[in-house]
Amino acid sequence: MFLILPLIAYTVFGWFLYRGFSKAVRLSDESPLPPVSVLLPFRNEASGLKATIIAVLDALGSGDELIVINDGSDDNSLEMAQSISDSRLVVLSSNQNGKKAALRCGIDRAKHEVILTVDADIRPQAHWPALMLQPFSNSHIQMVCGSVHVPFEKVGSRAMWEAIDVLSLVGSGRALTRQGWAVMCNGANLAFRKSAFMEVGGYSGNENRSSGDDVFLLQSVLERYPNGVIPIPEKALGGVETTAQQSWSALVRQRIRWAGKSSGYKDPKAIFTTYFIGLANVLVPAGIISAILLPSILKWVVIYWAGKAIVDSLLVAVYNRGYDRDIPDSAIVLLSVIYPLYTSLIAILVPFVKVKWKGRYLDFPAESES
Repeated sequence: MFLILPLIAYTVFGWFLYRGFSKAVRLSDESPLPPVSVLLPFRNEASGLKATIIAVLDALGSGDELIVINDGSDDNSLEMAQSISDSRLVVLSSNQNGKKAALRCGIDRAKHEVILTVDADIRPQAHWPALMLQPFSNSHIQMVCGSVHVPFEKVGSRAMWEAIDVLSLVGSGRALTRQGWAVMCNGANLAFRKSAFMEVGGYSGNENRSSGDDVFLLQSVLERYPNGVIPIPEKALGGVETTAQQSWSALVRQRIRWAGKSSGYKDPKAIFTTYFIGLANVLVPAGIISAILLPSILKWVVIYWAGKAIVDSLLVAVYNRGYDRDIPDSAIVLLSVIYPLYTSLIAILVPFVKVKWKGRYLDFPAESES
């Protein structure tokens, strides 16, 4: 019986997310789109950087600019970027280590008020970046959180697992933002005003954290402009697709890196959401272990596990259709069943695993808040 109340609470939270995801983003102003400075930091991306640069340039207008910033690559990424001839392309090299430093280098150089950040492996969807820029015709809007998706070809593949995982994060981030709880976004498709970035101090206070250029900036902007953050107006258009990780170990390392930034959250809603969802997931493995010692509670563990999987499956199915993805419902259900075990494992590993990312070791416990 002790798991029924957590299941009810999680179901209510799921309804909260459903209502948020279902809310439309209404924009009344049809002013011309502002020019944009797109920032693309890169490190050791020789295999796909040129294709990404060309794809982004093809999507930009004649008055826009693409600033690519080398973050200490030791392959030929920089030379590859420099080989592309386009008057809208600016190639820089950061004199400090880390993505945040590279982004700051690009922001300092950007000539336009609206900044749009992307990753080095993205491909734009239709109507990108127009739908990311449209809200900035309203002077009150300071940040627009875009959608990011992982394409897949084979059912049951690692890429499909990652596609569902990312879909759940992106969909929940949109839902929370529409409910006034903007606690998640993705720097692979994120737009903001340069003036807002400067006013909140940019990445100040989190420079030494390896991840979180997106979420920490979101929290800072939201604190200064409570009504100034919205998701991209359209669900199925204006997003980007990003390459799936090349191995299970790479995927786990990425998720550990993402999870490691949560200890730096200061926004109460972000802290509550992180711990609420974390507790909801960890109750499954904790319940299984407890049932070994107390077999009488096994049925309640099963009921909770099944109920949580149903809530998650229904939510992700809504996201799947809203974003016009084509993920089979059977795969969504399977991942929803396994997900509490997977996320609990990631949470356990964060304090103990030293992750190597793009040739650099990331040590979360040693990271500073200043």
